[in-house]
Amino acid sequence: MMKHRILLLAIGLLLNGALRAEEVFTFKGGAEKWGGERIPLPTGFAPDMQVKGIEEIRFAPGMFKPEADDFFSYVFVFACPEDTWTEAVIHREILTYYRGLSKSVSRGKVTEAKAGAFTFKLEATKVADMPADAEASRAYAGVLQWIEPFKTLEPQTLHMEIATWKRAGVKRHYLFAGVSPRERAHALWKDLRKIRSSLVVK
Repeated sequence: MMKHRILLLAIGLLLNGALRAEEVFTFKGGAEKWGGERIPLPTGFAPDMQVKGIEEIRFAPGMFKPEADDFFSYVFVFACPEDTWTEAVIHREILTYYRGLSKSVSRGKVTEAKAGAFTFKLEATKVADMPADAEASRAYAGVLQWIEPFKTLEPQTLHMEIATWKRAGVKRHYLFAGVSPRERAHALWKDLRKIRSSLVVK
């Protein structure tokens, strides 16, 4: 029994180490001290996602404070095998991700039927300011209608700026999303865009 436990622990450590070693993301532009985490894709709360890779997230200071100007504002990066992020895949995976997140975090208060009514509109836009080594980049604007599950359990509109890109010699396809209930003309978006353009991946 003890040997079995040690073996499982060793496998877990190896997998976790491999996950950490995939890429190193350096967030600048004001996000140096933002909290965050790394999780595998598909996520535990959205197992129906079809992409495989990792997610790196950074939360604005007021992310979980409904009274804050930057409530539910954050950035994340999906890093997946090359040629993953077509417009259709982005639409499908983002919607699947947030449906799963809302159902999981609310612990059943957001039902399958309610999550199924979430909508996500996505449209191509001009290529945005990108990380210095970005190649073959594309940009999109998105609007998600969902139920915020962490603090309010109320309907929320999330605005997104999404960019995808590749890097020379790296068989990975990256997706960066800035997310906020603030409309994209709000001053907060200057900070989210600065974080995107200054991102370093190694």
